[in-house]
Amino acid sequence: MPGLQALIVHDLAHGMDRVDTVLCCAAPDTRRHRGPAMFEAMMHSAGLPFTAPRGGVPTVVHGWSEPEWTLFPPPVGRRLVHQVYEMADLDVLAELCGAGTIAFKAGTEFTAVNRALGLFAALRARTGRPRTTRHWTPWCARRRGSSTGSATRQPASRSP
Repeated sequence: MPGLQALIVHDLAHGMDRVDTVLCCAAPDTRRHRGPAMFEAMMHSAGLPFTAPRGGVPTVVHGWSEPEWTLFPPPVGRRLVHQVYEMADLDVLAELCGAGTIAFKAGTEFTAVNRALGLFAALRARTGRPRTTRHWTPWCARRRGSSTGSATRQPASRSP
């Protein structure tokens, strides 16, 4: 996904004088791609620190933080997304288009799950616990969901 993402952002930014922010969002379906690996990755990254460019400065952020509502094309619609753990080549995108802020966010179709992961991430970022989340994966993987998914990429520029 990062290579494709860089190509799409480069294409979308063509013709802009400058790019200040790149926001990429994913809305994975929870039926076809839902499985232990997807939920294990989400749980693993929640609350873990990593460095991401914010306003041109490398900043420590945490997985499953910075929630915001994003509008995806139909049939997905509006979805709550969170910053995910180093899913994209953030430094490559910053270098490619000169943007000071790069974010890659994702969200499940279930707002309650997204909010719960956000709370879990905040607690884990503050306390460092739990260290492992593997025992929660089977519970998450059994939940129902739909087979619709989507992605957005939004390079944004502000006028000087």
